[in-house]
Amino acid sequence: MSVRFAAVLGVVAGCHFSADFSGTSYRCDNGQCPSGYTCIADTCVLPGGGDAGDAAMADALDADLAIPWWNTSWGKRANLTITNNAAGALPTGFPVSVVVDLAMLESASASYNELRVVRWDGTTWTELTRFEQITPVQNLIWFDLVDPLPTSTSTYEYWLYFDNPGALAAPANGAMVFPFFDGFDGTSVDTTLWAVQGAPSEGSMNLTLNPSDSVRTMSQFAVGYAVAASLLAPPNAPRFWAGFQRETDFSDGDPWLVWINRAANDSDAPPTANPATIWPETYISSIGMNNPSWGPAETLDTVKHYYTVERFSDRVIYKYEENEVYTYVLPMADNDDLQVRLCNEGSKPIEFGAVFVRPVRIPDPAATIGATQLQ
Repeated sequence: MSVRFAAVLGVVAGCHFSADFSGTSYRCDNGQCPSGYTCIADTCVLPGGGDAGDAAMADALDADLAIPWWNTSWGKRANLTITNNAAGALPTGFPVSVVVDLAMLESASASYNELRVVRWDGTTWTELTRFEQITPVQNLIWFDLVDPLPTSTSTYEYWLYFDNPGALAAPANGAMVFPFFDGFDGTSVDTTLWAVQGAPSEGSMNLTLNPSDSVRTMSQFAVGYAVAASLLAPPNAPRFWAGFQRETDFSDGDPWLVWINRAANDSDAPPTANPATIWPETYISSIGMNNPSWGPAETLDTVKHYYTVERFSDRVIYKYEENEVYTYVLPMADNDDLQVRLCNEGSKPIEFGAVFVRPVRIPDPAATIGATQLQ
């Protein structure tokens, strides 16, 4: 029996090997094994070792190597494993993400322009449009599924290609990946996407909300969607927020499911409110809530961070840099459609770098990166 040690990390990891256990094989996510061993399906094995598991892995390697190279201008590739553990199938066009540390995958000097997402359907390669969600904590590459992915199923059709220093700009367009996206790359607010209050300005890939400015989406979103907003805001200049709030107006009333900053003396602030922080806050009076629910606060600083609100009929999940930090289970189901609202009622300007809305499932699809293959 082949025993495989170490978790799949989604990025490269070292080969852990010992000759003390006959018939045992070990992970080699970086494609490296001791002398005499071969990395097959991310595992160090003896060629022709006779083990049934090794034979299966050899078959997997043969199948992998039989897949032609997409483009010889790229020197390396790695296969993606995308798994759906949610209760239902993921439909065509569902956005999935993979965490990519390009410095570890390729080199510290590598550019994300070199990284391409492509799909092999058994006959043809297709390059996919993607969105790069760059955060101070981790970098995610988002792209859409080309075919549905049934529950409890994995697909191996998607690949990352890299190692091409001369690559031109990659096909990146959040509007082609998500059902709602604004990267604020124009010179004025897009009023087909947003209703405007005050005089917000757009330029240099930023939306600036001055004190008393606010925008709300022209569209409303059902449960089963998330909003992610890249926000730079100063400490000690309350109040401002981003998330789902109300339906078709600029009222400050509930319902709200937002990341928010408040003054310590605000009647809706948590008992330990610090105006140098921002926190998750949920309040829906129509389902019996008498007071807001507050999650743990994050410190405001001098860089943009992604704040995400995932909305389900029975709960709200809050993420910081796409890592879950708080879940609030609702006292009863809430299925009303809500708009996205960005609002600054503080004393200083705030900036948004990108805002997008995407469908969500519990759990998120899992995407991991396999061993690097050389051309």
